[in-house]
Amino acid sequence: DSLVNADKSRQVAELEARYQTREKEAEIIKLEEANAQQTRKIWVAVGGVILLTVLLATLYNLYERVRASRRKIQQQSDQLTLMMKEINHRVKNNLAIVSSLLYLQTTTIDDDDVIQTMRIGQQRVEAMSLIHPRLYQTDQTTQVNMGDYLTDLVESLLKAYGYQLTNVDLQLQVDVATLDVDIAMPIGLIVNELVTNSLKYAY
Repeated sequence: DSLVNADKSRQVAELEARYQTREKEAEIIKLEEANAQQTRKIWVAVGGVILLTVLLATLYNLYERVRASRRKIQQQSDQLTLMMKEINHRVKNNLAIVSSLLYLQTTTIDDDDVIQTMRIGQQRVEAMSLIHPRLYQTDQTTQVNMGDYLTDLVESLLKAYGYQLTNVDLQLQVDVATLDVDIAMPIGLIVNELVTNSLKYAY
């Protein structure tokens, strides 16, 4: 009995050892699988962080490029505006010189018809020159305030024909506030002719 019991005990111990070994191996396999999954998750997270970092760096680089481009465009725009103002100022001065030369020329001529022709030419030059101060004295280098421009034009014609502004009820109705200089210039010349003829023949 003792031998049989000892043999059974030994067999039971072997079975228990095998069972425990299998359980441990299964547990080890589970732990290895869990560890592998955890490792994969970590690598995925690291990859996501790296990708996000690269994306953010790319976006920041693009943002800086856009900012630099905007600064450059703004600088070029400011330089162009300054150049346009300078050009308008010089054109105004040149037209003033031409107007003065025409006026001086009339002082040396005795023929009334020639004087009248020179005077009409002078008024047309002045009509064009009145636009340019409006361009270089404001931020609008291509748009003309038509109300101010036509007021200056008509008042200068009134003065040229000897009318006192205090004795004239000048009323202007301008429906379009601003126009491009390429359109405003011929309109100013047309208004110059109409007002000149009115002052010469109607009054």
